[in-house]
Amino acid sequence: MPSFGERLKAARQTAGLTQQHIANLFEPPMSRNAVANWEAGTNMPDSSHLTVIARAVKESVDYLLEGRGKRGNSPDHGTEQYALLKIADELDEDRLDQLVAYARLLQSDMVNAPKPTNLKTSCSKKARA
Repeated sequence: MPSFGERLKAARQTAGLTQQHIANLFEPPMSRNAVANWEAGTNMPDSSHLTVIARAVKESVDYLLEGRGKRGNSPDHGTEQYALLKIADELDEDRLDQLVAYARLLQSDMVNAPKPTNLKTSCSKKARA
């Protein structure tokens, strides 16, 4: 079974990223050698960096660490989902709990709310009447 470093390297190359691209994801940027050491198995990234790395290479953290889980299930950088995850990564534990509670509230409202009407269809029906 491939190691973390081997999975990271393959995923990075598949995503069309260089080691420097990965290094530049962090503030302050890491050295390219740090990423090379992760891929070589010399060092492992901090756990706080794993989510950022996984998103960049569009893989799950489970896949990178253990070789299991869905492949390619990390959201793209341009999505609202990615933006929300980025915000969540920066919250302290209390605020993260509040965010999760609010998201669950929104989700339950969506389940119980009436289906939205298609405005275009509604307007067309009125125009024909």
